[in-house]
Amino acid sequence: MALIDGKRFADENLLDVAGHVLQAYYKAPLVTSRLNQKAVVISGEQMEPMLELVEKMDEKLEGAAKELFFPLYVDYMCLKEARRQGYNPANS
Repeated sequence: MALIDGKRFADENLLDVAGHVLQAYYKAPLVTSRLNQKAVVISGEQMEPMLELVEKMDEKLEGAAKELFFPLYVDYMCLKEARRQGYNPANS
């Protein structure tokens, strides 16, 4: 039996998980009939402009970004908190 460091394993397989999410996303049109879906996976330095955009939107909308763009806002808040604690999963 092997001992596996859970955090390291999760970091190493982050893109695999993203791939499974995309598989589910692109299979959903078979059920929902929404055929023109688009998705991207963003990691590393490419995250910075996205995070800055959400922060600026939230400032301009006086905190309303949470209600208007909830999934994106939650991602932003999770990454912001992870970075505050010294961990950045998007750069793993």
